[in-house]
Amino acid sequence: MLFFPTWKIIHKGTSPISGDFRIEKKDTVTRLVVEGYIQSVSANFPDIKNTVWGNIASLAKDEMPIAKNALILGIAGGTVPALLIDKMSNLKITGVDYDPEVVGKSIKFLNHKLLKLHKSLKLTYADAFKYITKNKQKYDLIIADLYTGGKFDPRFEQSGFIKALACGVNPHGAVIINRIFISNIAKEIATFADKLKKSFGLVESKRVRTKFYETSYNILFVCHL
Repeated sequence: MLFFPTWKIIHKGTSPISGDFRIEKKDTVTRLVVEGYIQSVSANFPDIKNTVWGNIASLAKDEMPIAKNALILGIAGGTVPALLIDKMSNLKITGVDYDPEVVGKSIKFLNHKLLKLHKSLKLTYADAFKYITKNKQKYDLIIADLYTGGKFDPRFEQSGFIKALACGVNPHGAVIINRIFISNIAKEIATFADKLKKSFGLVESKRVRTKFYETSYNILFVCHL
């Protein structure tokens, strides 16, 4: 009889910000699930390069191979910064998330050794909208991955937020934004791209089909001034 290991819950919690979350493990791989949605995975996740997190990290490396600093809005379990540090060892990262309970437990249990050993990541707990709209620093790379479970705050597609992203990136830099669309995908892409083009001179999109949800697509928007 063949035995296929299943995901085992190794931690369960409830956050007043994100709601119910759990951390699961299968063999040496771990993942964070928030309100039923997979939010992060450990850096050793099988075929991680083809996940949305792997695609974000690869795009970042391709767009800004000599980036010196980066701002990541939405850390969750730390998958993206872990992959970035592995690809770009000299990159200084500021990570912003508003839920210390989920982030703290996730990084601990997802066991990102790169995050534990590397001093390139500075964590800040704050509301991403308020943080970026008050930000005065310039970054070579900004990544916005702002989902809480399956929820997306509409503030993150408003003109004020998009303008703040444009103001926060260096003239030669890049902004990468992760969005999830389920229906009318082509129309949703065009509508959001039009909003971005009011603040950025060049906007491109990459469609990533994840292995988790066969009916939904992650769209990564890459923006340059």
